[in-house]
Amino acid sequence: MRIPGALLVIAAWLLAIAGPAVAEPQWKTYTSEADRFEAEFPGPVEVTSQDLDDETRAFAERGTEYMSDDESHTFLVTVTRTKLDLSGTHRTDTFPTDTFECKVRARDGDVTISGLPGRETGGSQCGLGRSVLMRTVARGRTLYQAIAFVADDANAQSMAERFVASLKLLPE
Repeated sequence: MRIPGALLVIAAWLLAIAGPAVAEPQWKTYTSEADRFEAEFPGPVEVTSQDLDDETRAFAERGTEYMSDDESHTFLVTVTRTKLDLSGTHRTDTFPTDTFECKVRARDGDVTISGLPGRETGGSQCGLGRSVLMRTVARGRTLYQAIAFVADDANAQSMAERFVASLKLLPE
């Protein structure tokens, strides 16, 4: 049986506009007993100790990164143990849109994270066509940051929002 050429063209066009099948991320809650937090990550989590330069060592004792990334997205929780009590502090001088060279500041506002005052900041049209969304909260001498660096599209934005909103501090 011969398939008419027009049907082949239509079938090829439908496949082209449908694009490749995209697997839904497998969100799982990651819990750090050592750093007393949990967050939902869309893939496996890699844990690394941060190398602190001399300038950072002046105010920080240690830092740990919890990261899940792929070709399109990076989801990161950083935990920094400082030498100062940061309780109630949630403002930072660094806005992620500056760090990531974003053209548009999309968010800058106060949020509550596990009953503590925090800050949510974000921007779009950042380097490599990405967006960044970050939530920051401090408890005692520990600073927590949930950062999503994702593609500039609606699906990625919803993933970023889900990730940063999932950051919860565990009781001490």
